[in-house]
Amino acid sequence: MKSVGKVAWMAGMALGLNMATAEAALTAYSPNGVELVYSSLGNVTWTADGNLFKTLADGYAGGTSAFLNAVIASVPEGKINDSPNYWDTPANSGYHTLSASDFNTTTGRVNWFGAKAYVTYLNSINYGGSNQWRLPNWTDTGAAGPQYGISGTDFGYNVNPASSELAQLYYAELGKTAYVNTSGEGPQSNYGILGSSTFSDTTGSVGPFSNVHTFAYWLGTEYTPDGRAWDFFTTVGVQGYDGKDYQSYAWAVSSGQVAAVPLPGAMWLMGTGLIGLLGLKWRGQAG
Repeated sequence: MKSVGKVAWMAGMALGLNMATAEAALTAYSPNGVELVYSSLGNVTWTADGNLFKTLADGYAGGTSAFLNAVIASVPEGKINDSPNYWDTPANSGYHTLSASDFNTTTGRVNWFGAKAYVTYLNSINYGGSNQWRLPNWTDTGAAGPQYGISGTDFGYNVNPASSELAQLYYAELGKTAYVNTSGEGPQSNYGILGSSTFSDTTGSVGPFSNVHTFAYWLGTEYTPDGRAWDFFTTVGVQGYDGKDYQSYAWAVSSGQVAAVPLPGAMWLMGTGLIGLLGLKWRGQAG
């Protein structure tokens, strides 16, 4: 009985460890010719490139100006709808008319309107086989409204990972530290998404991701009623908000796991193969 109990305990421990590993797994894969990363914890797919906007702009056949034209053209009427605010064009109209000034193809930074246009463009080209690309969301956790703190809130340092998909990636999956600890003491060693302990905008690889920046990344959620939106500073691990005119980076996610789209040729070959097998079976029965 003791040996049976020991085996059961070991099996339970192994299952628990496997479940914990699977839960926090970031799986890199390449469906449909692009590099993506699936998060089983958040059940979302990230682009493997943390500054894909610049990568696409740099590689666009017609040049960066043509790329911006294509991005703007992908948005209906070239307008991003939002809550009326000062940054609308015209002001307080409830929409912002896109222009080249919303984007910076040299750095890859975009304002919030440019970030929204960028994910719309990804959907228009069915990037990676998905037309469900968006900016990561901010979620109100705990008491109603944003609650600033240094531990477990939805605003500030060491936030609740459930408060945004970027917070979840930073804290829960990549295991990164903030500038200050949960007692407010800092700086902690190796803070920042790259563990570089710097306030400078640096770029590098982390986990299965490349081209990741220590700077701010936009979230898709507005901070109403004024003209601000939520963002996450991968520089120091702080979640906050900025004016929509501020230029930050955009990292796109798609809900669930983006699946590979079967090639038409492969489907045809599969179909002809099945027909051939059925034909052989029929001839065998007839004989």
